[in-house]
Amino acid sequence: MSTERQNMPLNESDEDQVRRMLRTNESTMDDAAHNAKKATDDAAGRAHRAVDKAAENAKSAVDSITSKTQDTAENVTQTARNVADTVTTKASEVGEQANEQLDRTMTAAGSQLKTLAGTVRERAPEGKVGELASNAAVALERSGECLSSSYASPALRA
Repeated sequence: MSTERQNMPLNESDEDQVRRMLRTNESTMDDAAHNAKKATDDAAGRAHRAVDKAAENAKSAVDSITSKTQDTAENVTQTARNVADTVTTKASEVGEQANEQLDRTMTAAGSQLKTLAGTVRERAPEGKVGELASNAAVALERSGECLSSSYASPALRA
């Protein structure tokens, strides 16, 4: 009996029902396709916005790191300059102190040579030995003058 029913021609109302069902199925499939496309587009839009946000965050992080690196480099450079200035100043001060000490030492040595020349003159005997002692005293005095005047700074010579 079921085979007979399948072979039976459809009457007009059955055909209308089938057509309506087919149109309904087509409409439902169109709606489903439209909804699927809309969901895909929405998901793509969200993914695109997420990628844009991640790129923006990455750029911001790179900019921040670059800025901090530049600041650090500038700080290191300035610190190095400050250290170099301090070292230069200290070296200059040490050099000036050494120069002043040398001046004092040479002036003192020259003064001692002049004093020794005076002592040699005072204690020199008469005669040939006294003459040699006097010549030695002159040489000691000249050496003392040279040491006092050559090495003494103008402030110490005054």
